[in-house]
Amino acid sequence: MRWLGALVLMLSLLLPLSLVDAAFQEKKSDNPPTTTKVRGTLPAGYRKLGLRDDQVQRIYKIQADYGTKIGELQKQIDKLRSEMSAEREKVLTPDQLKRYKEVRAGEKTAEK
Repeated sequence: MRWLGALVLMLSLLLPLSLVDAAFQEKKSDNPPTTTKVRGTLPAGYRKLGLRDDQVQRIYKIQADYGTKIGELQKQIDKLRSEMSAEREKVLTPDQLKRYKEVRAGEKTAEK
């Protein structure tokens, strides 16, 4: 019981300090840091190379930059695939299109 009382006392003393620290952090955040660390994951095997922190940060930045470019290209690819599918379906007769959709629906239920 004595430990519980001591724990409650310590927490009650530390809580106001954490609130003051949080208020200080809010004021401090008005001036953003000049260097921000980029987060990411390294490719397989890179951890074993003994990379310096600046090398890791450069790799993360490269991956982020190319990831954005790849994402934009992937959207274009998806759009082109959708357009291709629509164009292919225009070639089919109404009966063939109906049958195609039935076949596709059967494949999707068979996969589940």
